[in-house]
Amino acid sequence: MATVASLWADVVAYVSKSLPERVGAARRLLDEYGGSQAMAQTLHAATSVHLRALLSTASDVLSGSDEADVSTWYFLLAASVAAMDPAVGLQDEAAIVRLLRRVGPFMTLMPVALAASWLLLGARCLEALESSEHGREYIWEGIVRAFNQCSSLPPDDVAALGRAMTGLLKKDSDLIYRNDFRVCVDIVLREATDLDLDDPRRMPVADVLFHSVASKFFIDTGGYRAAALASVVQHWRAELDAQRPGDATIDAKLARAAEHLAQYKHIE
Repeated sequence: MATVASLWADVVAYVSKSLPERVGAARRLLDEYGGSQAMAQTLHAATSVHLRALLSTASDVLSGSDEADVSTWYFLLAASVAAMDPAVGLQDEAAIVRLLRRVGPFMTLMPVALAASWLLLGARCLEALESSEHGREYIWEGIVRAFNQCSSLPPDDVAALGRAMTGLLKKDSDLIYRNDFRVCVDIVLREATDLDLDDPRRMPVADVLFHSVASKFFIDTGGYRAAALASVVQHWRAELDAQRPGDATIDAKLARAAEHLAQYKHIE
């Protein structure tokens, strides 16, 4: 069996290995070592050195027609960027910006939405996503679809998706369409109810909830599901008060959300 080191060497051999060989090595790396300590250590130590090669292959794979190859590579890219110091990534910001302008048509593939969310390392990166010329209608939809799998994703991935969503909501981004915004609210309602109180994924859910009700999109939809949201926020805050008194981290977000929702008391 090939080692993590040998497979990684093939993954980042942009000049000496063909695209199919690099993608094949990525697939084997994920299949044979995904989630292992050895892979985590390699990604943490080596991504900063080889980020440009990873981004170049990420661009190349979008030119093909094989969605499985795209998914494989972007799963690895997401894991790699997650393991990397964000400050290092900004050294390759120009390459990241170029890639983010191309991912639009593929954003409904969960690995692409996840990797794109991890790559939003600065203001220019978010602007690049917004300036996509192709597939704009899939960008917010794809991020929301990925967030819909919140309960089956690691907390750090949920946090990355949450940051992408709140970043776009705060900008009242043109990428957000009314119907897809409603879907976002539906998902937030479900996850705010289903996740355990101590689940760390609750924090990004609280962030998205607040920025959703504070956005122009909530106003445009006439306070979509305002009564249900207000009920969830009230129950959530009561749980925090009973079980985790003094924990103001999430409660501050919920309190601000409650203030916005109070304007919609007349809506059932």
